[in-house]
Amino acid sequence: MTSSGPSSGAGSDRFVRVLVAVVVVECAIALIARTVSAYRVADGRGGAADYLAAGGLLWIVVLAVSALLVARRVEALGRRVRAQDVDLESMAEPRRRLASIVHRTEGVLAGPDELHIALQPIVDLESGRWVGVEALARFPDNDPPERWFAEAHEAGLGVRLERRVLEDALVTLPQLPPDVRLSVNASPALILDPAFTEIVEGVGADRDRITIEITEHAAVARYEDIRAALLPHRAQGLRLAVDDTGAGYASFAHVLLLRPDVIKLDRSLLADIGQDAARRAFVTAIVLLALELDAVVTAEGVETSAELEVLRSLGVDTVQGYLLARPSTEPGDWAAWAVRNWPAHCGLVSPRPPLGGRHTGTDRTGAGSELS
Repeated sequence: MTSSGPSSGAGSDRFVRVLVAVVVVECAIALIARTVSAYRVADGRGGAADYLAAGGLLWIVVLAVSALLVARRVEALGRRVRAQDVDLESMAEPRRRLASIVHRTEGVLAGPDELHIALQPIVDLESGRWVGVEALARFPDNDPPERWFAEAHEAGLGVRLERRVLEDALVTLPQLPPDVRLSVNASPALILDPAFTEIVEGVGADRDRITIEITEHAAVARYEDIRAALLPHRAQGLRLAVDDTGAGYASFAHVLLLRPDVIKLDRSLLADIGQDAARRAFVTAIVLLALELDAVVTAEGVETSAELEVLRSLGVDTVQGYLLARPSTEPGDWAAWAVRNWPAHCGLVSPRPPLGGRHTGTDRTGAGSELS
């Protein structure tokens, strides 16, 4: 329904009202004239024309009343039409928005060069080595990936878009050193999709270099289904990470019910951690939980050397963030990370000595090195 619909309807209403008004005026004039004729007939002074005029008086009254009723009916119908126009317009906007989302998402899915994978390094605080990367999707309009995935799921294309990102991310594995793990985000819907198993099994022996991250914001309806879907892959070395831990209640439910190999701290826990004793205590509690689960703790969003030193003192295993490197889509940057002196680059005085009895990302049995 276009915007011209309501205005054209209003114009039709005005025309009908004017027409009815003209009819009413004409009826009024005719009524006056016939009333005079009827009076002359009643007085005995009327002629043949007066008798005819008096005989049509009732029809004039009926016509005038009918015209008034028609006018009221037309006005009521006009109000209903205008209300429907507004309702249709309000319904059309979401449809246009959804069509736009479908169009741009399908454009990315169809175009081989529309989607790019950026990698961000993860460094082990005990050894000072580069041990992992997180794969991050980059889209043509530079909108945040969170918005792209949220809208794609709204349009029913979310799993397809996630599959494409997973496939493209796994293509980068051969370009990374063999002891560097690759972490990719996945929603519960993707994990339960039959294509997920095909994609993961397709990497063969490199399956033990993959980490699947479930974000705090992803709703999990049945944890047993997720556990069952991941069980055969985890038995072959694939790791599970819970992202954004500490951002909300859901992340702790994910940790307790999925028993991940990696717990990733949300960036919000790092703000002023050097001056905030409560945040330090909270991170310490998560580190202790990870000890019980034999999991690795990764802090993401590390931006200063001061944050890194505090996290190291609290027992955090690995870190990622702008202090180390910004996400990059350039293979040349990935190659440079392999020869970088990470402790010096991050401002670490020296690698952290091993914690007594603590499994870290580089020495856990059956899981390989650290995960993203």
